[in-house]
Amino acid sequence: MRKFFPDTGINLKVFNEYKAIQDRYGIQIFMFFVDDEAGLIYGETLNIISAQHVCMYGGFRNKGTLYPLIDRRIIYFPVEVMREIAVIGVESLKMLAELTTKKQAYKSQI
Repeated sequence: MRKFFPDTGINLKVFNEYKAIQDRYGIQIFMFFVDDEAGLIYGETLNIISAQHVCMYGGFRNKGTLYPLIDRRIIYFPVEVMREIAVIGVESLKMLAELTTKKQAYKSQI
């Protein structure tokens, strides 16, 4: 999840590739997101996370934010439409902290 927003995202190009696979083969794609800050794995089907949804966390003039949201080649999805899959153990969180691609300022403080 992003630090100041109740959402998470992936590269738009990657999203479009997953969508094309889903459409071409008629299968459902399930997206998993690993949140090393919350210690959770959550996710949902591509159809559910890519459906329009208004998240009322504040947004512009408290009218909410419409998702999916695209910003700088990243497509964001609200975590509230996803289901919790698993809790990540402390040892695994330590490993993830070493492997994260987040900027240093956002690295987990484990």
